[in-house]
Amino acid sequence: MFPTLPNINLCLKATLPTGNTSKVEGSQEMTEDAMVHGTLPQFLIEKILRLKIYETKYWKEKCFGVTALELVDRAVELRYIGGTYGGNQKPTNFMCLLFKMLQITPEMEIVESFINFPDFKYIRVLGVFYLRLVGSARDIYTMIEPLLADFRKIRVRNPDGSFSITHIDEIAHALLTENFVFSVSLPAITSRQVLEDKGVLEPRKSKLFDIDPDLEQLLHHSSQAIVKGGLTEHDQLAESSELDSSSLETKKKKLKKVWVGKKKSQAASTEPNLDDLDQVNARR
Repeated sequence: MFPTLPNINLCLKATLPTGNTSKVEGSQEMTEDAMVHGTLPQFLIEKILRLKIYETKYWKEKCFGVTALELVDRAVELRYIGGTYGGNQKPTNFMCLLFKMLQITPEMEIVESFINFPDFKYIRVLGVFYLRLVGSARDIYTMIEPLLADFRKIRVRNPDGSFSITHIDEIAHALLTENFVFSVSLPAITSRQVLEDKGVLEPRKSKLFDIDPDLEQLLHHSSQAIVKGGLTEHDQLAESSELDSSSLETKKKKLKKVWVGKKKSQAASTEPNLDDLDQVNARR
């Protein structure tokens, strides 16, 4: 019997509405509140994968009719992550629970409790993956980037059915940079640089600054030292490239002069001496 999460259960009870918390399976009623990225959240999973999930035994026995509160007990039982595996590309239990979360669309506070609960690493990955599918760009960067410092190992089921070891920070990096993760197409998000220019996000601070506080000051001074004499970094690079090209041309000219001089000396040494020829003829 696996342990439960008392604090997450309390969060679920506090945030779930008092009415019916489960949604009708296969319901396609389009409402503005339920739509994410212009469609229902469950449609973010491709149709072929949805049909495979419906046919799995795990979905029929453990996921059908599950509410958001009961989903926690199912997530605690996860022992690996992945997309599909085997010859028939059977969906993993992780993918079934992710699809169930897209159907019941839990409150963002519940998703945050999944991500911020460190004791169960597979629940953390499940919450991060769900956030990447339905969250805004600001929430994605602010909540997924801290996981880049989580180096714990997790098991992944490969498409051929075998298992491999990866780390949570690798999964977080893939969710931030790649377009496909575990056979799921991730929605496009705004670049972090664009959000920083608009003032939505603050510039990212590296974890190395926490290890060595003097590193931040050193980088700041080095960035200021780049601008010298009213020249920007681009101008300095251009000027240095011009100097390099001009010095290269002078070196080429010097090499050509040396080469021509050697050729002339070699030609002079190979030319016959007329005085020597006269002496030879006189002896004959």
